[in-house]
Amino acid sequence: MNDLNILQELENASLFDLYRVSAIVDNELENKHRLHRVRDSLSSGQTISWFDKSTHNILKAEVIKCHKDYCSVQNIEDKAVWDIEYSAINTNDLVMSKKQDKEIRDRKGKLEIGHLIMFIDRFNNSKYGVITKLNPKTVSVYVDDEDWQVSYEAITLHKDIDGNVIDSIQI
Repeated sequence: MNDLNILQELENASLFDLYRVSAIVDNELENKHRLHRVRDSLSSGQTISWFDKSTHNILKAEVIKCHKDYCSVQNIEDKAVWDIEYSAINTNDLVMSKKQDKEIRDRKGKLEIGHLIMFIDRFNNSKYGVITKLNPKTVSVYVDDEDWQVSYEAITLHKDIDGNVIDSIQI
């Protein structure tokens, strides 16, 4: 993203428009799927870059440990240890881990037309639906009289109380 273009656009925005953009950005920063993808792509010892909003600098660091809501890192330059939010990490530098890639392939192999699945929409609402079509990158899901396109990463199979996959329902 070009920071200069964004700043120029924001300078012309009304306070109301800025408030609306802020609400949208806040929702995306709290998006569980985005945060999980970043967390799952990190491992101890990995070198990352992150944005320090107190100094407005991009810093290089080494991952020490990934926690549920934050990541502990040690800065390369001054060796200071920080607990940073996952949203501060530059994901453009990250490559999807082999573990994450394998999990997606495994998930694809388990899904079938008729499976009841759950996913979180962009507004953080849980949605339950039935798979109607398996596509190369997404799954077509029927939810509340609507068809949705959902990425394989976002899907959770619906299971019964014993942990067995509920593999089909009548549409």
